[in-house]
Amino acid sequence: MLAGLLFAIHDADDRPDRLAATLPFSGVTLIEYQARLLVAAGVSQVIVVVARLTPELLGAIARIGRRGVSVDTVRSAAEAAERLHPLARILMLGDGLVTTEAVVGAMAAEEGEALLVVPEGDAGPGFERVGGQMAWAGVARIDPRRIAEVAALPNDYDLQSSLLRLAVQERAVHI
Repeated sequence: MLAGLLFAIHDADDRPDRLAATLPFSGVTLIEYQARLLVAAGVSQVIVVVARLTPELLGAIARIGRRGVSVDTVRSAAEAAERLHPLARILMLGDGLVTTEAVVGAMAAEEGEALLVVPEGDAGPGFERVGGQMAWAGVARIDPRRIAEVAALPNDYDLQSSLLRLAVQERAVHI
């Protein structure tokens, strides 16, 4: 089983009152676009990590659910761990990421933990460094155990960043 992990945490840079995930993109919200990519890659469950539920986000989540996938919203790693199937492979897309179906499909097709990366020198200020002079490019395959490991950390840890750190520690392949 393949599950998708999306994030609706950060505000848009130019609109501090609006989540980046709810910005319009390609005729839908950005998070709907991300969900379409995940569904096309074979995801049957989508977990959306939220900081707050805005009317725009609620509408987007309802529309994602109409695509025939299970959609759950969570506020913590513990909630995500409870909702995910323990044998699920997880495909994680970064908050506000714009990518292509080919990239997501290629990441979904393989096994094992992996991070899509770019050279640190080519990365912008919003890219998270993952070591080896590389930065995360916003797509990752992670083991569901990583979510349980983050759930054991203090509540103020950032879920997306912590999952990346744990995947790096477990020697996730850099693609």
